[in-house]
Amino acid sequence: MSRYLRLTLPLRILKRSLVKFYEDDGSFLARGLAYGLLIYCIPLALLLVSALSYTIASSDRALTWIRSVAAALVPRFQDEFTTYLSEIVSRRGLLGVVGFVSFVFVSSATWGSARLVLNKVFRTPESRGILHGKAMEMVMTVATSALFFVMIVAVYALSLIQSFLASLPFTQRLVSALESEFPGVALYVHPTTIAVARIGTFLATVFLFWFLYRFSPAKSLHRPSLMAGAVTAAALFEASKAAFASYVDYVQGTSAFYGTLSGFVFFVAWLYYASAVFVFGAEVSWAVEHRREI
Repeated sequence: MSRYLRLTLPLRILKRSLVKFYEDDGSFLARGLAYGLLIYCIPLALLLVSALSYTIASSDRALTWIRSVAAALVPRFQDEFTTYLSEIVSRRGLLGVVGFVSFVFVSSATWGSARLVLNKVFRTPESRGILHGKAMEMVMTVATSALFFVMIVAVYALSLIQSFLASLPFTQRLVSALESEFPGVALYVHPTTIAVARIGTFLATVFLFWFLYRFSPAKSLHRPSLMAGAVTAAALFEASKAAFASYVDYVQGTSAFYGTLSGFVFFVAWLYYASAVFVFGAEVSWAVEHRREI
């Protein structure tokens, strides 16, 4: 019987996660979180471009790096996102220090939403005061911005490594030899399409979810439980990108109905799905934490 329970534990955890997602009204929580992300994403991107342009790259190159990250996170909308961001960056001189502080303060409201969501999912009472909570939200804003900064630099470093490997004569001869023996294999082993970048993106996504699950709520769960939820959320997030891109291609006809707002409408839909994945990953963490009660 114990062996049977061990074998069926993943299914019971999945079932409990789905049931609790419904009990906690996860779709409503995801809608609120998506609204916060909609307010947060542009200030975050602006802060990243400013940080990159003032440290290791020009504004144009920083925008290119942001665009590559947007392509990895938000399929089909990197062009629109970059256009909006370029217009904001062109006027960033008007912002100054006051604008920077205002952006950090407004963006911190997003992490306030995430804190409330995770407190509800983890069934943790709020123990922080108003000032303490707002201070933690601003710390989360700065920490997450720094994390995205590191992710962008890491992605750029991986692209440099891939370009270097692609230029090596040994690598070119190896790929040519493999393609002659196995036609089409170059699509999978060529350095420019090798899975290193995707693996790096997946691991970075796992760490981002784990970071939010660990530090946003008033009281967190044990690390193995948080890791299980983070891996689940990251896997759903990565798997959804191809499916969502196909969905966008399928419903392209709606662009005639929404007009110039079609890109914005699909972007909001994507934010909602990402928020739902975030909430469901937290539910998985809670189910793993209480697996002995299932």
